[in-house]
Amino acid sequence: MLKGKITISNPRSSDSTDCVQIQVEDVKSNTRFLKITMNHEDFAYALLGLGNVDCQFELTPKYVDMVYQHEIRQVFVPSGEFRTIRQRADDAVKALEGDGWTGRFQDAMNHHQLIERTEGGELYSVLYSRYVEDRDNKNTEEKANGEASTSN
Repeated sequence: MLKGKITISNPRSSDSTDCVQIQVEDVKSNTRFLKITMNHEDFAYALLGLGNVDCQFELTPKYVDMVYQHEIRQVFVPSGEFRTIRQRADDAVKALEGDGWTGRFQDAMNHHQLIERTEGGELYSVLYSRYVEDRDNKNTEEKANGEASTSN
């Protein structure tokens, strides 16, 4: 069984839509994979034991049971015209991507992430992240399954 966290909230929106939101998060990947929205009356019925209550939901299970990895890399963005900064930042960040790692190009345009200015450009701290299978857990499960099959 996987470990998770649940959050039940009562968000208020500017369009006067009152509802209850239930969010479920996978602890290992730190990813919200289920968001349920329902009106207050239906939530109350469900809470008090009525089954098959209507709701709306978003399901995004892509990264469930995977491990989130991240690291900070230094990215050099060459000088150029201001109107081309987004493309230059994107190109510089993509040059260091690979093996599932993706960088946040916004970091390479954010003055809070600036490390150093030089004549040829600027050096930024950029967050790179990826999701990978949990090798330790997989090896433990394979070992347990192997031991279980040999003991029969």
